[in-house]
Amino acid sequence: MKHFLSCLLILSASLFLRPHVAMASPELRKAANVMVMAEALLAETSLLSERFGENIEELVWSASFSERQWVVNISSVVNGQEANMTMTGYAWGDDDETIAINYSGLGRVGAEPVLMHGQAVWLYDPEAQDYQSMDFHHVTRIGENSIWGWVLGAEIIVGSLGGSALAVGTSAAATGGLALGAAPWIAAGGAAKGAAGLVTFSAAASVLLEADEAPEPPPTPTRPSLPRSNEELLPERGNIIVALSGDGQLTGSASDGTHFLNGSYNWNEGSANGSISSQ
Repeated sequence: MKHFLSCLLILSASLFLRPHVAMASPELRKAANVMVMAEALLAETSLLSERFGENIEELVWSASFSERQWVVNISSVVNGQEANMTMTGYAWGDDDETIAINYSGLGRVGAEPVLMHGQAVWLYDPEAQDYQSMDFHHVTRIGENSIWGWVLGAEIIVGSLGGSALAVGTSAAATGGLALGAAPWIAAGGAAKGAAGLVTFSAAASVLLEADEAPEPPPTPTRPSLPRSNEELLPERGNIIVALSGDGQLTGSASDGTHFLNGSYNWNEGSANGSISSQ
């Protein structure tokens, strides 16, 4: 436990950012919380799958969220054992600041404890006056024998005016009408008006190994470029995609290219639920 706590302190100290910049909104912080929560679920699912050597048939989740915090409860059957976990996150940063979302969680797969920690930083570009990129770090320790896993993502943030049709499927996510950054989503009224969608698309790296102490994370991958108009975002190994659509859908694909998130959200109530399954 002390090694894991040391890792959390080091990770928080090295990654936590709060530079003074411009442009944010409660709506954007709310969206960032929901999308980071989804990405944390996908990261943990892919690592659990690798740890136990089998695809996760179904992981059920339910969440509450606001502009500042989120809580998600998770249940599944992994390796023939009941699995239950909880993660909580908090968004640091007001208007005129980069958004840094720290989260942590714990639970069990059968008798084995699972500990999680991570951070996602929505970086602000003062020249573009927009949020155009995000850095994602997720670390977990599974079991008493110290199986450690990392997922790192170097991501772009993409706004879509065709939000009602935006979803990540098992084949591809369409990219018609996309523009780099969250500004198009904000300008269209965000999720409150249901007229726009928001996507994070990541090049991802992961590692799972046994160690007495938390190992170094894998090298950060190269951030992807903006997809061309109508180019498909392929859910494949090495990519993470999360899409928040304008019609209440929350979808995503994990970095293993095997596990997919499908859910729905209620913006006004601050609630969401769904599942992750392998296909």
